[in-house]
Amino acid sequence: MFKSYIISAFRNLLRHKLYGFINISGLILGIVSCMFIFLFVQNEKNYDKFHEKGDQIYRVLRESRDEGNVYKIGITSAPFATHLLTDFEGEILKTTHVLPNTGLVTYQDKSFNESKLFLVDSLFLEFFSYPLLYGDRKTALSEPNGLVIKKATAIKYFGDDNPIGKVVQLDNTIELKITGVLDDFPGNTHLDFDLLATTDLVKNRRWFGDWWSNGFITYVLIPEHKNHKEIETRFDWFMEKYFGDHFRNTGTKMGLSLEPLEDVYFNNEVGFDFAKHGDETMVVIFSIIAVFILVIACINFLNLSTASSASRALEVGIRKTSGALRYNLIQQFFIEAFLYSTIATLIAFLMVEVGLSLFNNFVGEDLSIPFDRLLYPGFAFILILIVSALSGLYPAVYLSSFQPATVLKGKSQTGKGGTFLRKGLVIFQFCISIILIIATIIVSAQLDFVNNKKLGFNKENIIILPLDNSDIRAKKETFKNRLENIVDVTSATFISGEPGGFHDNYSFTLPEEGKSNIRLRTVFTDHDYLRTFNIEVLEGRDFSEKRQTDFAEALLINEEAVKYLGWTNETAIGKEIQNNFLDSLPRQVIGVIDSYHFASLKNKIDPLIISLIEDHRAIAIKISTNTPKKVINQIESIWDNLVEKYPMEYKFLDQSFEALYQAEQKQKEIIILFSSIALFIACMGLFGLATFATQKRIKEIGIRKVLGARLVQLFILLSKDLLKLVMIASFIGIPLAWFAMEKWLENFVYRINIQLWMVLLAAIAAMFIALITVSYQSIKAGLNNPIHSLRNE
Repeated sequence: MFKSYIISAFRNLLRHKLYGFINISGLILGIVSCMFIFLFVQNEKNYDKFHEKGDQIYRVLRESRDEGNVYKIGITSAPFATHLLTDFEGEILKTTHVLPNTGLVTYQDKSFNESKLFLVDSLFLEFFSYPLLYGDRKTALSEPNGLVIKKATAIKYFGDDNPIGKVVQLDNTIELKITGVLDDFPGNTHLDFDLLATTDLVKNRRWFGDWWSNGFITYVLIPEHKNHKEIETRFDWFMEKYFGDHFRNTGTKMGLSLEPLEDVYFNNEVGFDFAKHGDETMVVIFSIIAVFILVIACINFLNLSTASSASRALEVGIRKTSGALRYNLIQQFFIEAFLYSTIATLIAFLMVEVGLSLFNNFVGEDLSIPFDRLLYPGFAFILILIVSALSGLYPAVYLSSFQPATVLKGKSQTGKGGTFLRKGLVIFQFCISIILIIATIIVSAQLDFVNNKKLGFNKENIIILPLDNSDIRAKKETFKNRLENIVDVTSATFISGEPGGFHDNYSFTLPEEGKSNIRLRTVFTDHDYLRTFNIEVLEGRDFSEKRQTDFAEALLINEEAVKYLGWTNETAIGKEIQNNFLDSLPRQVIGVIDSYHFASLKNKIDPLIISLIEDHRAIAIKISTNTPKKVINQIESIWDNLVEKYPMEYKFLDQSFEALYQAEQKQKEIIILFSSIALFIACMGLFGLATFATQKRIKEIGIRKVLGARLVQLFILLSKDLLKLVMIASFIGIPLAWFAMEKWLENFVYRINIQLWMVLLAAIAAMFIALITVSYQSIKAGLNNPIHSLRNE
């Protein structure tokens, strides 16, 4: 019996090649989309899940408590790791910390500026389960000059040779010996590093033992099944022990908390944590899109199966007359759906394997198919069952319900219930499609707004060059002077933080008003900052190189700081502000500048202070040409003349700003891709319904043609009912999409307002696409000779 069902299914597939092709291709598209999203979501959800003791590892966060607000900070100082271990004996089993760093690494004639060089202690590889290809996990970082590198880094320096024991130079002064090579490990880890050196290199520095020199990411390992909240209850005591006097003197308050390792990746609310992060909201959205696409593909199958019911009705009548029970027919049609689903799933999985590298390039990830886990074949089998049930159950029940006495007379048998269901499913399909179209339009509009919004400063034709080695820092004034002699260099300025990048957050005092511990963002620069970035002075004056007192006595504040401090632009001039950590005497406000966007548009503009303090980490170079290659060569020539051993690395500021929204840009592209697929599959479902409606009314069309109906009239007749479904879908989908996109836009402080034209455009686009879809069947029916449809009357 089962064999006959299989043979019958293949015969039916070959007999109805068009329907068979559309059915299977629709399922393939849905399953391929679902699988790609599944792999992406699995990768996102599994960040840091591969560590053996991951459920016992927690990141230590500082909590700055100011005026009732709590700001979590991801970096601590070196003493935290030592004293947390000793003060919480038995509750904290081990501690480790990481210091993100950069350095020039040289081996023979190869030199690279390594921006992902982490300084770690000897327990790092025992904490985290990064696989070691060469070396001993327990001793690889115990040597003061040991260096552990990733496999890709080893190939970059040493080719295919075993690098263990080889010696490289760090910053041309420190010799490091390769003691371990990490094998390729999952890319889904929040710690993004290429090389691991030891903190022994810096432990004798003065700042290493300073409680206020924050730069380390600290982790603790607690006993299994221990509740970390119990440990947190004693953190106030810990902070009072080491910071109590400071808290009382300054009126500040700072706390600690523990964050589970698995929560780090999706926590975007922590400042200064140097971790890779993802967007959990988008993971949920993509998961929903995957489900929707799969459901739409199954609906498409269902609609096409019922649309072809007229051609299967005679078969059902003959089988029932021959003694087949309804159960046998349900079994037959369900096996057909199972066969189609199996074929589609196998082809889809093959396409996923072949196309995975393209998808990886598209999403910017390194996803892999987990053939070594039961999860993947298990997912395939469950997917086949789900698709079979969703797409095959109703057609099986529907087709098996035909009465032989009716269908053998050549009469169709369709009930209102089936019609309502099919129409409802098409409405559902297009409702989802319209939501995705609206999402695409609004995401695109927001990103265009972000890219084109006036930032309050000029980001075009500005080169950012890090001052990341001691040689260039020692000669930075000479370097700047020579740069200004280049014809196409308009100006240059030293900066502690570039617009769109890192800006320090310091504590300040207002001596005249008796206020202390006021947290403000800072830029440490020179006299040319405003001129280089073309920032407007609203009140007062800019720094002047002719006034030597500006170095120690002057500062600029932005208009947002004026409002925050309760002043006006006019009254702010002459006010005194003192940096609690860097200045022994207060400085005077000499100018109020425009509140330019020095951070992402996802964040509000913070109060900002600009002062002439020697903490220069980069130089910004403004050029006046749109063909920068010649200027860059001249800059590089000056660099090489002053700094022979360090290669020059640079970036353009406008490209850095684009990178701030790279995740959103990628989300937009993914949404466009899968929205297009969902819409295409929905149109296939609409095509099925159009076919069904046309077949049902084929004799009516013949009569109308005989009575003189024109093609346009027939087209309107057959299209209007289906277009009504799309209109209903629009009325349902528009408010849902509006609500969802308002939630998404809440991520941006500076954002667009959703306009009526955006949602109407989506509805019109869906209507237009639907019209094109149904037009084929409508025109085909209108062009048919009525003799063929009326010959039996």
